Amino acid sequence: MNVKLIGKHEKDSRACRDGLALTLDEMMAQDKSICYVDCDLMGCINTKRLREHYPDRAFEAGIAEGNAAGVSAGLAATGKKVFFHSSVPSPPAGAMTRSICQLPMPG
Repeated sequence: MNVKLIGKHEKDSRACRDGLALTLDEMMAQDKSICYVDCDLMGCINTKRLREHYPDRAFEAGIAEGNAAGVSAGLAATGKKVFFHSSVPSPPAGAMTRSICQLPMPG
């Protein structure tokens, strides 16, 4: 992965979301074990390209954070490196609470 550092406080005109999408695209090209799971936000953060370039490793779970967390955990259990993206939790943190419920407890 090539990383270009911008020194002297020069402004980078790219949006943060473009940096995420481009970096994940580059990482997924180099590492076949990387997967991406999204919760209906691919259009917002420009990760649609991941579905186009890696349809077998980029997944859209829809508005179902709990299910997406379960899918991510399953992929990780098979040795995949998973990037899971969801929106900011809404009060009272319902979306993320449902996701956390999918995490297994040790024992």
